[in-house]
Amino acid sequence: MDDVSRVQSLLRFAGKVLTARERVLMQMGDTRLGVFRQRDIYDLPGVLMDGDDGEWLIIKRLEETSPKSPDEEVAEFLENDGSNPFKVPELKPVISKVVSVDDAEELQELNRLKPEHISETFEKGELLEDSVRVSLFIEDHAEIQEKYEEWISSTWKIWSDQEKLVRKSLDLYNSLFKIHSSIHISEGVPPEVIWGFGIGIWSTQDKKIEMPIIEQEVEIEIVSEGDLLIRPRNKPMELSLKPYLELEIPNSANLQSKLVELLEKTKKQDEDISPLSFTAIKPILQTAASELDSGGKYISNDDLIAENLESDDKLKILETWAIYVRPRSATARYKDLEELAKVVDKEQRSPIALKGFVLPEPDQETNVDTFGLDPTILGNTGAANYADDPEAYNQGFSQPQNSTKKNKNAYFFPLPFNSEQAKIIDTLEGRNGSKYSSVVSVTGPPGTGKSHTIANLVAHSMACGKRVLVTARTAEAISVVREKLPTELQSLVIASTGTDRESTELLKNAVSELSDTISRSDFNKVSSERDDLEAKILECDKAIEEAENAISSIARANLEQITLHGKEFTPMDLVTALGEGEVDHSWFLDRPKNLPRESLNNELLVLKEKLPDLAPDLELRNIILPEIQDIPSAADILEAHNIELSRGEHVELDPSNFAPMAINEPDDLKRAQLLLNQADKASQDLSAFTKNQSALLRFSTGDAASLEVLVKLFDYISSMNLDPDIDNVRYGRDVSFNDLYRAVERGAAGQKPAPGLFNGKLKAAVKDVSINGNIVSEKKDWRTVLGAMNLERKSIEIIDGLEMLPIDTSWINDQTGGWVWAKKLRSMSTDLSLIAKIKKELGLISERAKYLFPQGLNLDEIRSGDTSKLIMSLQANTPSNNITHRAKLDLSNIGELSSHSFFSRIKELAKAIGHVDIETNDLVRERSSLTIELQRLHNLKDELVIVQNAFTELENSGGAKWSEMLQANPENAVDLIPENWIKSWEWAVITGSLEAVVSLGNGDQHRIKKAQAIKDRAKHMISLIQVRTMLGLKSRMTSSVQRAMQAFTQAVSRIGKGTGKSAPRYRTAAQNAAREVAVAAPVWIMPEYRIAEQIPSEIESFDLVILDEASQSDVTAIAALARGKQVLVVGDEEQVSPSNVGIPQQKINALRAEHLAHIPNADLIDENTSIFEITMRMHPESNIILREHFRSVAPIINFSAQFYNNRLIPLRVALPSERFDPPLVDVFIEEAHRKGKTNVTEAKFIVDEIAKIISEPEHDTRDIGVVSLIGSEQARLIETLLLSDERVGSLKIHERKIICGDARTMQGQERSIMFLSMVVTPDTVRSQSTREVQQRFNVAMSRARDRVYLVRSVETRNLKKSDAKLKILKHFEDPMPEGSNLINKDLFDLCDSGFEREVLGRLLDAGYRAIPQVSAGAFKIDIVVEGLNDRRLAIELDGDAYHGPERWAQDMSRQAALERAGWVFWRVFGSQWSSEKERFWDDLISTLSTMNIDPIGSNAESGSFVELRLIGKIAETKVEDKSNDLSNANLSEDKPTPVKANKILEPMNVFNEVNESEEDTIEYPAENFFQQEKIGEQEIEANCTVSLERDDGEIMNVFLVEKNADTNNGEILTSSPLGEALMGGLSGEEVEYTIGKNDMLKSVRILDVTASA
Repeated sequence: MDDVSRVQSLLRFAGKVLTARERVLMQMGDTRLGVFRQRDIYDLPGVLMDGDDGEWLIIKRLEETSPKSPDEEVAEFLENDGSNPFKVPELKPVISKVVSVDDAEELQELNRLKPEHISETFEKGELLEDSVRVSLFIEDHAEIQEKYEEWISSTWKIWSDQEKLVRKSLDLYNSLFKIHSSIHISEGVPPEVIWGFGIGIWSTQDKKIEMPIIEQEVEIEIVSEGDLLIRPRNKPMELSLKPYLELEIPNSANLQSKLVELLEKTKKQDEDISPLSFTAIKPILQTAASELDSGGKYISNDDLIAENLESDDKLKILETWAIYVRPRSATARYKDLEELAKVVDKEQRSPIALKGFVLPEPDQETNVDTFGLDPTILGNTGAANYADDPEAYNQGFSQPQNSTKKNKNAYFFPLPFNSEQAKIIDTLEGRNGSKYSSVVSVTGPPGTGKSHTIANLVAHSMACGKRVLVTARTAEAISVVREKLPTELQSLVIASTGTDRESTELLKNAVSELSDTISRSDFNKVSSERDDLEAKILECDKAIEEAENAISSIARANLEQITLHGKEFTPMDLVTALGEGEVDHSWFLDRPKNLPRESLNNELLVLKEKLPDLAPDLELRNIILPEIQDIPSAADILEAHNIELSRGEHVELDPSNFAPMAINEPDDLKRAQLLLNQADKASQDLSAFTKNQSALLRFSTGDAASLEVLVKLFDYISSMNLDPDIDNVRYGRDVSFNDLYRAVERGAAGQKPAPGLFNGKLKAAVKDVSINGNIVSEKKDWRTVLGAMNLERKSIEIIDGLEMLPIDTSWINDQTGGWVWAKKLRSMSTDLSLIAKIKKELGLISERAKYLFPQGLNLDEIRSGDTSKLIMSLQANTPSNNITHRAKLDLSNIGELSSHSFFSRIKELAKAIGHVDIETNDLVRERSSLTIELQRLHNLKDELVIVQNAFTELENSGGAKWSEMLQANPENAVDLIPENWIKSWEWAVITGSLEAVVSLGNGDQHRIKKAQAIKDRAKHMISLIQVRTMLGLKSRMTSSVQRAMQAFTQAVSRIGKGTGKSAPRYRTAAQNAAREVAVAAPVWIMPEYRIAEQIPSEIESFDLVILDEASQSDVTAIAALARGKQVLVVGDEEQVSPSNVGIPQQKINALRAEHLAHIPNADLIDENTSIFEITMRMHPESNIILREHFRSVAPIINFSAQFYNNRLIPLRVALPSERFDPPLVDVFIEEAHRKGKTNVTEAKFIVDEIAKIISEPEHDTRDIGVVSLIGSEQARLIETLLLSDERVGSLKIHERKIICGDARTMQGQERSIMFLSMVVTPDTVRSQSTREVQQRFNVAMSRARDRVYLVRSVETRNLKKSDAKLKILKHFEDPMPEGSNLINKDLFDLCDSGFEREVLGRLLDAGYRAIPQVSAGAFKIDIVVEGLNDRRLAIELDGDAYHGPERWAQDMSRQAALERAGWVFWRVFGSQWSSEKERFWDDLISTLSTMNIDPIGSNAESGSFVELRLIGKIAETKVEDKSNDLSNANLSEDKPTPVKANKILEPMNVFNEVNESEEDTIEYPAENFFQQEKIGEQEIEANCTVSLERDDGEIMNVFLVEKNADTNNGEILTSSPLGEALMGGLSGEEVEYTIGKNDMLKSVRILDVTASA
């Protein structure tokens, strides 16, 4: 058999499994899920028919009322308060009360009290003389009886008649409410609610029929006010004769076809068939009655009261309706599987995703998984997660045109992601080293973000132009996927997970978005936008990488060890070590990078020896000394002296009358003289300027605009042809300029200028054209003429510019020829060149004048050409006879070389020259003395060179500041060069390194840049996914889709307000068109059972099918998988598997033999093996496990970790508002009572605790769940109590999303608080250890986010070691075996280091709520600071023993994981904290302030993980015990509070009232109006016949008796192991029992229960 045939067989097997579950209903009540008949509910208060918005039925949520109380004396005798309208309150025959002696005497006088009914009263043992106790008999009080009768007839009865209807309405409401709940927490395919029309009743062939002829599926909706609405689903009304077909009633098959055709015709004619009118369908019902039974009757509504409505041997079809609940019909799914099989046969190809299911099982490969974190995957960047492949559209970014960088495979994830999510894409696409697989399985343990993961995968597929189907067995499992996506992407996702109304609205919105997107999109523009976004993302990736590299560099510098004095230190410890040496070494101010060479010691010895002697002359070491001959001779000095003295005889100009000149340097006088010469020359040049030239110069010194005009004019003229030959051109004006110009052009081109016979005037004008008076004939001459005419032509462009200039333009007119323009412009060009040259000279003169004359001169005048004031000022300050003698100048220059005393003396000698008080002999002597001193200094030069070389060596080694210190204080060199200088040098090297490290900061600026880049990247990524999705839509816009779009738009516009008569038709047309358009939608989300309703039966119609919660799906899920080119199967083999109750094993075996005989792995495929398990077996190589857990706090989820080899990584730490400490509450109730599978004592506790929680404002946001660990009966009991409890009720249940169920129904759910009811009591406990039980307990214990209540009535001593319940109790004893408990533990004791204790202490002293060593799964956060409104900051202190360099990569991976969980981090390195404590403390406080985390006082966290509450007799004695096994309690000792559990002893309160006689006193409604499962299902008890399925598939029947069992006839005792296990059971449940000495465990499934008559 080939693959195609095998796949066909597999599809047909799945279809037959579906139909094998179904049985034809004969009566609506056979389902035991609920029946609601028109006659019972039609006139009830609060029940409305046919609402304004398409509702068929509205049930208001009413409140119970109580009757008005009777007189007090009547009330005393009443047995109850009369609040039950179905039970008349009766009078007690006698009451006992205490009255005064006077009242007793009065009663005796009235003959209402007999002496023997009087007794004494006592108080605290003493007789009370003024009161007595009396017994009053009602027979002695006739007047009370009369009042009672009056109250009953006039008050209570009237109230009762009305209240009975209210209670019936409430019962209806509660019943439908429970049905709504059961639909939404169903373990598998949810039941369906059917509105039946025309109820047929008939007793025939030993069967009773009570079923509708016409059926419409409806749905129940709860609105915000708590009202229930019932609306028809968007499915066609159907006609069903199934009971009659099953009984093979003659003509039923033909009649079925006939009536179906008639119904279709009726629906077309009457668009709005509703329960209010049977007119349209009456002919159909009448036909059915008459043709199914010759004696059949159709009974109209008017005749219903008169007719006998009991079924008999005549068929009656009643004109009435009923609502009933049944298991969802598998017909549509069966047909879907059959159609898929036909498609496979027709196309002769198998869906690639199904091939693996029909091939031999592959060899198992060991999948090595370290379960560590991938440090290259960042929570919300994905920057490092690409592989090269620039070509593939659906795998990577398109290649930018100018990019030389290779492109990378991208993960188009809009949400934070981890390595597992990246691995899924790699496997689906066969990249980054992963092998391509068309089938990928993902193991998703509880709370590991499966919906989050699927949302990312959906977005990635959208961005790759793919079409995706997301499905699961139930709608609840996938209902949040759409909401997980960014809002920008949600509009293109069609989710059919809610009511039809909601789904239709989403469909319309999606189609509208599709239509708008396609109509308004310019796909070229969109492609460009895609390229831009991809480039921006790559820029963000680069910024992220740069920030990470910078942070890593800082980390390496702070964490790598440093050697000091031969020892290894961390930078943090080094701060302390350096601090200790600061006193000895702080004199050393330099921070050299390395230790010096050994030669430096010799140089320092030189300095130490020579510096004190050379101190006075040390500054000369860098001065080039003048030679002796450089000093002016004595004769020159005397000559200069005499000249300076004679200078006083001359009359000089007074400089004070002119601008003062600043002489800053000796050469300034020379500069002044040079400037004077330049100014004189410029003045002479300017005097030769023409009037026009002078005017242009002044114009050029105006504003910037004026200068710009001249520059543009010069450039324009320079670009013109100003050939001198043009000056000799002449032409006339006898013809138009343009005609002559064209003639000249022809001549310049070598053509005849004036061709033709009739151009006489032009020819004459051409002859007048001349050059130097000669007629023009040559081509080159014509070109010269053309140049002249071009000048005239272009002159128009510059006339306006010329007129702006201060020059003569009178020569310009209409007759100005080109030769005139050539001369004028050439002249103007010369003028402009001259002006540019003089402006440059004047600019230099003004700059030099500015240096010599900082004030007093107008530089603008100089730049405009007026140099007169400058020349006068220079002459006044530098008269021609004021020339200093060379000897004096030379001495002055030498004196400026140094401040040394020798040079100071030289300077003084220069000043003495020309001084009238100085004698010539003094000058000569000083000159001689200076010569001797100069010779001495020359002799010191070699010593100074040696010292300078030593200084240079010291500075080059890194001791520049030490060198400066020695140079500044050479006389103290001995003290400044200590013997241990090398240790100071080493100290300085290390200190410098540490200061450099500290100066790097803690990386906050890089983290901010990284965070911003990540934020920008996420924004760009969402936009990129959006535009790429739009591009993908283009290929799916077929002509049929576009036509459907137009039809949809037209239909919507016609609907208008939706109130017109044709509105239903248009609404239907819009929906039909929308469905046609929807094939282009990129994403569909719906449960499995809706696929057959809404999606055509086509194989591989989706690029990817994602099946979530696949461990709940059985083989029938292949209908969804067949639609995918690739499939992703998400599940968990450690959670609940599918359960198909009621299919006989023989039937399954027959189907397997028929369809699976040729499939190699047929033994893997059956009705109870999940599709996830099958996928895991057939595709082990492509399995990926999600490990990061985000739902529950660690003490809760640690229970489930055991099922996954402790590979889960819990990352959630509850926010302050979420925290409900302790997270585990262990409630033990002594002497609880169990009946069947209910434990009323545990139920009452749970109801009271829920009522308490919802009454407390601090828990307003918490949702709640209740799980029964044995069966669903306990959950139904608790739900009933919650509904009837006035503290809770249906509204609170709806608001708080309170759900009750067993583990199967809870899979896929989560709540803030979960209650687990263990149900069993010591006398009824049975061991549970099967894999299925383990799975159920795993599910039950992993639903809570914040708190789990374990409510139990057994202790560990009551349980066997193999019992899975024992694991739960043991977990509550010690939920954190590797963790610590904060009770009685100082916060500082929890710190790992002194560094942490110091920072924690400062935070606590500042008033912050700081918690050390906070566990986040396997991780620890050093300190967490909490503020109001759930603000918190994680503080990591790096650099101590716990955060060395080898831990950095791990710390960063841990931080990335925790940031995905919402944490914000602040880090500081120990070296930085120790060096600049206040700086980094201020930075920490600033960060807290920025995050609005204020000091709110000490920690409010209790620190404990478990609270143990003991309810019952044991509460009367103080018990302290380290285990929860109360059999070990030592009641005589006072033991300390245990470390792992906080036990709270409570009084019994309501539970003290529970005893054997009261355990059945739970108040259900007094009458039961509507058939429901809790009432209609038969519970196993004595004298019941039970049909059982054994482990081997064999069926057996047993009859339970209390004694004298006849085993030969299948009787067993109720006290036998199997009998005890069965007692209280219900059909569909699996029970376990033990047999033999070794307690061998067995299990059986209950198929059916029948009570004995």
